[in-house]
Amino acid sequence: MSSPAPAPESVVDVDAATVFAQPYLAVVLLTAIAGAVDAVAYEWFGIFTSNQAGNLVVVWTVLPEDASSALLSAASVIGCGLGVMAVALLRHRRPWFATPRGSRALLAAASVLIVAAAVVSVRVTAPVGDQPVVPSIGTPQWWAASVAISLAAASLAAMAVVVVSAHGTRASILAPTNAYVEAVRLGSAAGLRPGPTLTRAARVAGFPLAWTCGAALSALLPVSYVGVAMAAGVVLLAMAVALPPDRRRPMDSAA
Repeated sequence: MSSPAPAPESVVDVDAATVFAQPYLAVVLLTAIAGAVDAVAYEWFGIFTSNQAGNLVVVWTVLPEDASSALLSAASVIGCGLGVMAVALLRHRRPWFATPRGSRALLAAASVLIVAAAVVSVRVTAPVGDQPVVPSIGTPQWWAASVAISLAAASLAAMAVVVVSAHGTRASILAPTNAYVEAVRLGSAAGLRPGPTLTRAARVAGFPLAWTCGAALSALLPVSYVGVAMAAGVVLLAMAVALPPDRRRPMDSAA
């Protein structure tokens, strides 16, 4: 018997509660992975592969003096958009990918893509010591680096939109500045009006905390870009395969 089609609104707004028994844990783990990979990729490229707001700032502030770096940042922005678009279009064309099993399949695919992006990135960039050289714009090396950066950004973006919330709490997986602001806002309000607002503040605060913990681990530990990507891929694959589903829901149904 074929899987039921997801509701139209759930095709692109998949809540982690439809996929995992512990949805908040799932989105926090994804946030930590994004922070870890973004930090080590930034060490390698000097460009964000996840924090696209940072890239947009770099594009316009660096462009007059260093067009090569500025346009590599733009390549990351474009790659991120393509990664998000790929998941959205795939789910519209094949709604099964919005079901719990389909979402897990997308996470497994993202785990492979993140590792592949890191391997490609390291192979096509030319390191000096521990850092790559930013190639001159328009050279084959520059085009190779731009493709590598785009692929890395697309892999993280695809991972981040497999699930976009947890029991209705919007997940801030790629760059949780908004979650930080929201946590401070709700925390301040909770001090004046105790109650459920404090619980909301604590849940939202998990995103910037998870992000910075992931970034700190990858930055402080003596692990290469490929090593961090492989660890991230293993965690993603484990989530896709082993993290328990919500037993109250059939695995092939969607919200």
